[in-house]
Amino acid sequence: MKISITLPSLYPEAITRTLENLQSTTRNELEVIVVSPFKIDFNFHNGGRLIWIEDRKRDGCNSAHFEASKYITGDFIAGFADDHTFVDGWDEITIDNFMRRESETVKRPYLLG
Repeated sequence: MKISITLPSLYPEAITRTLENLQSTTRNELEVIVVSPFKIDFNFHNGGRLIWIEDRKRDGCNSAHFEASKYITGDFIAGFADDHTFVDGWDEITIDNFMRRESETVKRPYLLG
């Protein structure tokens, strides 16, 4: 299962810290769509995919999440913030929880809240 993370940011240090956290805690295939006014230079050592979208509008985080959502290719989507961290294996826990409770007939992508 592939997880797509939408991730707006205005702070280069915060986005780097968040990408490092995602790299070290995510077990499934990962795609991160960053919307920021600055270019992101980050390579996932575990095969994760990074997409950078220049934030030209600077219309706030909801607008940035919407813009990022146009590029997702994952089965699951999670909107995230650059001042939070995930725990180790967060994606396995979340997907397992979802799959136990929901039918396979639910359309993808599915937004994780």
